Amino acid sequence: MATYKEESPTTNRWIVIGALTSGVATALTSIFFIGLLLPDISEELDLSPSEQGWLGASVVFGNLILAIPLNLWLTRYRPWRVAAVTFLGVGAFTLLQGWSPNFAILIVGRVGLGISFIANQAPRAMIIQQWSPPGRLPLTQGVVFGTINFMMGTAYFVTPYLLEVLGSWRNVLYLIGGIGMATSVVWMIFGDERETSEFRKRMEAQVENPLLSILKYKQLWIMALGMSVSGVASSAFEIFWPTFATEGLGVSLAVAGATFGIMQLVASPTVFLVNALPAFARRQTLVLAVTGFVTMGANLGLLFVATVPLLLIFPVIRGLSSVYFPVLMIMVYQLPGIRPREAAVGVAFMQTSIWLGAAVGPLLVGFIQEGTGDLRLALMSTAFTPLILVLVAAIIHGMRSKQTQTAVAVPSRPCRGA
Repeated sequence: MATYKEESPTTNRWIVIGALTSGVATALTSIFFIGLLLPDISEELDLSPSEQGWLGASVVFGNLILAIPLNLWLTRYRPWRVAAVTFLGVGAFTLLQGWSPNFAILIVGRVGLGISFIANQAPRAMIIQQWSPPGRLPLTQGVVFGTINFMMGTAYFVTPYLLEVLGSWRNVLYLIGGIGMATSVVWMIFGDERETSEFRKRMEAQVENPLLSILKYKQLWIMALGMSVSGVASSAFEIFWPTFATEGLGVSLAVAGATFGIMQLVASPTVFLVNALPAFARRQTLVLAVTGFVTMGANLGLLFVATVPLLLIFPVIRGLSSVYFPVLMIMVYQLPGIRPREAAVGVAFMQTSIWLGAAVGPLLVGFIQEGTGDLRLALMSTAFTPLILVLVAAIIHGMRSKQTQTAVAVPSRPCRGA
């Protein structure tokens, strides 16, 4: 059982972060690999395109309503315990999806999975801050995001083969649910908390409501806009592109799985480097602008290229451009004067934003496909949304420049509005 520690050996940091990351990676895999299972699920449960859209979006329903108030409330409790409960929830609701006899129960399992994952945001943000000095946060975030992408990429590669070996989509969900339960046990054994004097002082400095405090940051709202709109295409392609690839491009499910696997595996070192290397860390807005253009191009390539060698170029490009997510998330911790509970609520606010986009994407594609019968057209309706990152980058760059000028002119006056 976790106990608060004033100081812990440095080597413990990566053990704790590793246990935390394994649980988060399993949760995200459970959420997003459903696209590879969707053709079999749709055939067995006779789902219409709009029902497929609801299935893809349902995981975020609870998140949109509960993410901010739930995480605000959970910042009052021991992060170790909250994380343990959320990891158990991920495993349990994934198992429920495997058992589900009908569409309604499958939706319940997806909603429960989403709530379990979003409730993990507060303890994750608190634990990362406990075990990482402020100067080390980008490195820690890079390791976390890189490891998650690697584990998800591996899962995408093996899922089509698991379908063949295990015989059904239900057995695949049972396997992932069992792994989710195992990661919760790993966390209970190796997870820990660490409270330093610096962390305690920052916690005690929080005298106002963290939600009201964090929402005063204008930059956070702009970042959330970029996160939300860019999430539309990401979720739409995660859910529907495997079906489009097999039916519209004539490629196998194994190739579709490999496409997303390559995307995540390429993203793994990329998201690490973008946070760990000062050359990238100093150019966050430039990175955001470039990734907006590149992601749009990769989305279009996935819709019109059917030759497998050429097709696999685009997941490499999308993997490289996925750095927008860790860049925006690390910006939360870099807001001027932010405190631990505010950072946790800020992370939840950003997650709510991307889940909003993740809900819109599959629903939009599902309804357009049902109305037009054209899945390519439906996916194309979301392909251009990453361009919003270019606008976001320009606005944030301007806000930061103004903030720097103000700080130079009046060095004693703190700036909390940007």
